[in-house]
Amino acid sequence: MAHSRRLAEILMAERCMSYVITDPQFRIIRRGGQLNVGPGGDHAARHTHLNQLFPETAGLEGVLRTVLSGELPRYRLDLVNRDTLDGGISYLDLSILPWREAEGRITGLVLLVEDATHRGTREQRIVQQHNELHVLRDRLARQNLELSDANAELTRLDDLKSLFVSVAAHELRSPLASMLAYLEILLEGDFGDLSGDQRDALAVVQSSADRLLTITSNLLDVTRIESGHLELVLQPTDLAEVLHTVVAEFRMRVAARAQRLTVICGSGLPRVLCDPARTHQIVTNLLDNAHKYTPDGGRIEICLDHAPEDGFLRVSVTDNGIGHPLAGPTAVVHPVLPGGAGDGTWCERRRSGPLYHALAGRTPRGAHLVRECTGQRQHVSRLAAGGRRR
Repeated sequence: MAHSRRLAEILMAERCMSYVITDPQFRIIRRGGQLNVGPGGDHAARHTHLNQLFPETAGLEGVLRTVLSGELPRYRLDLVNRDTLDGGISYLDLSILPWREAEGRITGLVLLVEDATHRGTREQRIVQQHNELHVLRDRLARQNLELSDANAELTRLDDLKSLFVSVAAHELRSPLASMLAYLEILLEGDFGDLSGDQRDALAVVQSSADRLLTITSNLLDVTRIESGHLELVLQPTDLAEVLHTVVAEFRMRVAARAQRLTVICGSGLPRVLCDPARTHQIVTNLLDNAHKYTPDGGRIEICLDHAPEDGFLRVSVTDNGIGHPLAGPTAVVHPVLPGGAGDGTWCERRRSGPLYHALAGRTPRGAHLVRECTGQRQHVSRLAAGGRRR
């Protein structure tokens, strides 16, 4: 008997357990073990009702009587919390079982108390983290909803902006067309002869009106690109002819600043399938930037040749301008006609000086136009002034 009692004490010490035994009226008749589960010692606990020592059992008289009758072999209360003397919280697992005499008759209840502070603290931390995650999830859902509303408002405003630009551009084109028509009639002398000064003045007005008409056309292109309705007219095109046409338009401007403009075209180059008007537009913008940012007396070179990649042609624009750290080349690919020397054309900007961004990377319209025309790829890199960009 002493042996068994000693073994029970060792097990309770190892598992950090205590016990409480009650009579059939749930009054405590004995307790022991390693845990301090109530005030006083064994004498102070005698005849104390169980729910005074463990308030968690209050209201469980029906369950306790079921255990007392033997109908329920065990009842558990897990992670019952207690305030500690140092201001912390401890957790206990309570197991309620029938207490039997030596002959097997049930004479009360035995309540086993096991320290579960480590597990309770861990589970409490998990619950707290779970609650925090729920709070964060709800906050994220609200932010996503607000972001969705903001995006919808931005889309609406962007649509209104595009509509305004489109309407304004269309409204500007009609009076401009009339102005240009009458200017042409005046310059042709249909309303009488003009003096030299009058003709020069009208020529300036006509040039400005042409420029304004080009701007309105570009604004319409912006709205078409943003709405995904840019129409491309693909047809067999001689890129060398496109380059010479663009260069011819720039000859007077380049000569006025004593710049040297050179065109180099390889021999035996195939025709390509592309939109010649849009290709003309892209090359015009590249050359326009080269002209603007190259100093007087500077050098500009346009080269059309085979690209290092098989089946491509390359258009490169090079100058000795001031350079721009955000400038970079843009690759534009056009498929060549079946039976040609390859299967595409590589149209590239090369800069040793200023930015080449008009239709190829600096403005959204330019980047979109390059993608619309090529349908393939665009590459942008950085370089310092004086370098050669590929």
